[in-house]
Amino acid sequence: MSNTLNELRKLAQMLCDGKNKEVYRLYKRIERVRSHRKLNLNHSAMEILLGKYLIDKGYKVTLERCLVKDNLISDVYARNGKEILMVEVETGYVGPNNALVPIKSRMAKDIAKIIKYSPFSDKFGLAFPPFYISFIPKYFIHKDSNEIERIKSLLKEFYPNLELEKIKDAHLEKIYVVNLDELRVKEFDAKDYIKILEPFKNLVLNYIL
Repeated sequence: MSNTLNELRKLAQMLCDGKNKEVYRLYKRIERVRSHRKLNLNHSAMEILLGKYLIDKGYKVTLERCLVKDNLISDVYARNGKEILMVEVETGYVGPNNALVPIKSRMAKDIAKIIKYSPFSDKFGLAFPPFYISFIPKYFIHKDSNEIERIKSLLKEFYPNLELEKIKDAHLEKIYVVNLDELRVKEFDAKDYIKILEPFKNLVLNYIL
């Protein structure tokens, strides 16, 4: 067994305490996926911890679920009755091609995830580690059409092939801060998360979305 899978197995065993088979099933899903696709250890660990949190809240959870439409893969796919909640996990990684524009590129990636994935869910969320701050535009609070063109301009720079008209159907309800050090998850309504960060964003950024 690889060191990556061994660490994830230890995490799952710790979270389920030998009793919750649903939590251990999350690890087994990652094990199967990793047999044919490369996965990031930190990302997978966040998925498992968030999955456990949602299971405790009454959801049936699947990790790395393939969506038939658009060949998308949902990081955390959760169902509670008829309600579908999808959460995309973001570690805050910035690739070498965007090393000089980390804030703009990360902002564009988070927005692109909302646009691509949220239409397939009743509720959509993003999950971050505590050390990553996502400057999500206020548009996702009040849907001000005046902000759409600025968002489209940013997305064209990093995601020229994205269908930008889909932004009108995009929605964001939840933010999850996934703390692996302490094995806990903090849940925010998206509007509260955005409002909390707004004063800080105004202080550190000259361009505001």
